Amino acid sequence: MELLFFLKSILHYLKPFWKKFILALFFASLASALTGFSPWAIKPIFNYVFIEKHYEYFKWIPFFLILIFTLMGSFSLLQAYLMKDVSTGMINLIRLDLFKKCLSIPVEYLTKYGEGQTISRVINDTSQIEPILGDNLQTFFKETLTVFALLGVAFYQKWDLTLVALLTIPIIIFGAKALGIKTRKARKLAQSATGELTQKMNEITRGIKEIKISGSYDKVSDLFLKELNKFYRWSLKITKYREGSKSLVDIMTGFGGALVIGYGGFLIIRGALSPGAFLSILTAIILIFNPLRKLARSYTGLKEIQGAWVRIQEIFELPEEKGGTLKAFAPFQGFFFKDLSFRYSPQLPLALEKINLFIPANKITALVGPSGSGKTTLVSLLPRFYDPQEGNIYLDNTSLKDFDILSLRSLFGMV
Repeated sequence: MELLFFLKSILHYLKPFWKKFILALFFASLASALTGFSPWAIKPIFNYVFIEKHYEYFKWIPFFLILIFTLMGSFSLLQAYLMKDVSTGMINLIRLDLFKKCLSIPVEYLTKYGEGQTISRVINDTSQIEPILGDNLQTFFKETLTVFALLGVAFYQKWDLTLVALLTIPIIIFGAKALGIKTRKARKLAQSATGELTQKMNEITRGIKEIKISGSYDKVSDLFLKELNKFYRWSLKITKYREGSKSLVDIMTGFGGALVIGYGGFLIIRGALSPGAFLSILTAIILIFNPLRKLARSYTGLKEIQGAWVRIQEIFELPEEKGGTLKAFAPFQGFFFKDLSFRYSPQLPLALEKINLFIPANKITALVGPSGSGKTTLVSLLPRFYDPQEGNIYLDNTSLKDFDILSLRSLFGMV
């Protein structure tokens, strides 16, 4: 269910590019059909030219191979280019929606996540998705068609020999599924580590003067190294799981080929299978494992995307700023703070407590106090960057919460 929800969410961004996507699938279908045609053609060519000794046609075989592989390469290039166009466009739309979402969510949530984590989700997480998304879209369709085309050829030649070779496929499926789950978890944690790394770099950059004046280079370097090592460990695990699916298919390819050769050789000796048919089936079975390898890696990659997508969804699911319907107006009396208390998070002490204040209209009012006394916090409540946990603020006699947020903020300027 999680996978279906993920696919539904991300394929929503495919709609503007569906024509290019369909065209890419068309070229992928042609490439897959030619891949299946190649082993099928081996039997009649081998039997006709070599078994029946029509050697005069041998000279055409090289030209036939050049034509087939040229067409396969051309169709693969066209579908890969179009699919890259589609995936890049989808990522741009996701980034744009993320950016718009960040503009519309309350400041307190951005503060909670931190600059590093927010930037990481908008830039790094989407960058992680882009290449995998492009590869997966083309791989799932093209290689699935290729597998079915090759299976059709093999079953047509000798169904029982083909079934023997396919005994290894359940191992590939269950292995890829297990590795995919591990990859999704590792990717989510790796992206979180990237966000922490970005956040740490932001903090160091902002406080570089304090670091230099205190000479705490070693301490800061140790903190940064700790975040680097965390990212390093999770990146290695992702590589291990991703390459593990490839190695699993490679091992099963050896077993599948051995089963075909063993049982196929037995059938040839008994006269139940011609050498041409055996060579055709063997070629098809060996070729099947290459797209299976790609599908296994693609499934692992899909789980990897899910890990990054979960973090992106956390931003999309945040509540947006809510305002009223009234259009804000320039104050006649001023702003009234009544029994106002505010804290930045439940774990922190009150930044403002039981504030009662009147700021008159058409007059200059200065807020004076030591650092940390709440001046910036108080001013930030006027354009509703934050809302107080207790009390309220009024423009004349109307609560700020009753005004449309954009019209309210149009009353203020910041320097």
